[in-house]
Amino acid sequence: MSATGRQALQPFLDRFAAEACLARAAPDVLGARQDALARAAALGLPTRRDERWRYTDLRPLARRRFDAKPAPTDAIVPALPFPAACEILLIDGRVVAPSVLPRGVTLTIVEATTAGASAALALDAPAPDAFAALNAALAAGGIRLAIGADAAHAAPIVVTHLLPPGADRAVHPRLVVELAPGAQAELVERFVGSAAPEQGLCNAVTRVALGAGSRFEHLHLQDQPDGATHFALLEATVGADASLTLRALHLGALLGRFAAAVTLAGRGASVEVHALNAIDGRRQGDLQLEVIHAAGDTTSRQTYRGLAAGRGKAAATSRAVVLRDAADCDAAQSLGSLLLSLHAEADARPELEIQNDDVRCRHGATIGQLDEAALFYLRSRGLDEAEARAALVFAFADDVLATLPRAALREHLEARLRARIGTGIEPPMAGSA
Repeated sequence: MSATGRQALQPFLDRFAAEACLARAAPDVLGARQDALARAAALGLPTRRDERWRYTDLRPLARRRFDAKPAPTDAIVPALPFPAACEILLIDGRVVAPSVLPRGVTLTIVEATTAGASAALALDAPAPDAFAALNAALAAGGIRLAIGADAAHAAPIVVTHLLPPGADRAVHPRLVVELAPGAQAELVERFVGSAAPEQGLCNAVTRVALGAGSRFEHLHLQDQPDGATHFALLEATVGADASLTLRALHLGALLGRFAAAVTLAGRGASVEVHALNAIDGRRQGDLQLEVIHAAGDTTSRQTYRGLAAGRGKAAATSRAVVLRDAADCDAAQSLGSLLLSLHAEADARPELEIQNDDVRCRHGATIGQLDEAALFYLRSRGLDEAEARAALVFAFADDVLATLPRAALREHLEARLRARIGTGIEPPMAGSA
C-alpha cells in the first residue's frame, strides 16, 4: 500500500482502536472484524488508477480525522414526506427508534459485539474494496430484516440512516434483508442528515437475498448534507423466477459513490435498475452498476440518467456480465447524461462481458446539452427560457422518476430535484470568458 493510502486509511484505523468494547466481543465477531481490518489494510484505499474508482478522487480523505465518540441520539430527523408501513431509524448504525412492524416482517437488532453477529450481519462476506472491509470491521451494529411470504402492506418499509451532527464523524451502517420464497416487499433506504451541517462520512453496506419467486422493490435514496461523504455498496442475489427492482437516486453529499452488484443466480430471475445522479456546485457523484447473469433465461435492464450543473462531476458505469453457462439471457443498458453548464463534467460508460453466444445484449450511452430545437419549440408555446430549460431537464430525469410506484414519493423527489438542480441550469454560453 502506498504512503498516501496508509495516510488516508489511518483515520479509520484510529476509530477501530478507539472501540474499547471490541475487547468484550464474542470470538466469532472479533475474528471476523480483525480479518476485515486486515483486508482493508492490505487493499488500501482505492486510487484513481483503480478502474472501478477512476471517477472518485479520495485524496481529500487523507486530511481527515474522524470523530470516534458515540453519536448523539437526539439529533433532528427529517420527517417522512410520504406514507410508510413503518420507519426504522438508525443513528451511527444503531437502532434508536424501533417501529411497529407490519405483518410478516421480522426485525433483528444486532450489536456488533454479541455472539452470532458475524453470521447475522455477514461480516465475513468477501469485501470487494477497502470501504466494504472497513464497514465489516467498524460497524457498531446493524439490522436484519426477514420478509415472510405472508407479508402484505400498502406502503413501503422505510429504513432511515441518519448522519448525526458533528464535524468529521464516521458511521458504518449495515443492513441485511432476506425475502422468503414467494414474498413481496417494498423498501426505501434513505440516507439523510440532521438540521446541523455535517462533514462526516457514511460508509454503508446492504446485502439482499431474494428467495425463489419473490418480488422486491428497493429504493436507495441518498440525500445527505452538502459537506458529507457517502459511500454505499449494495449486493443482491436473485433466486429463480424472482424479480428485483432497484432504484438509486443520488441527490446530496459533496462526494458520493453508490455501487450495486446484482447476481441473477436462478433461472428466470430478473432485475431492473433505474438510477439518477443529480450533481451541482462542486459536488462529485459516481454510480457503479453491475449485473451478473449466472443462470440461464435471466433478464436485466439498466437505465441511468445523469445531470451535471455548476462545476459538478456526474459519472456512471453500467456493466452486464453473462457467464459461460447462462444461455438465453437478455441484457440492455441505457445511459444518458445532460451537461447543464460549460464547467460541468459527465461520464457514462456501458460495459458488456459476454461468455455465451446464445444471448441478446445491447447498450447505448449519450452525453450532451439540452436540445436547442426543443427549447425553441417550448418558448414558442409561451414558456420563458428558464421555464423551457427546466421542463426539458425534468422530462429527462423523468425516465427514472416515472418508474416510482407511489405518487407521494415521486412528488417529493421531484421537488427535491427541482430544489437541487433548478437554479443551476445555465444558458448555453453561461460562464464563458
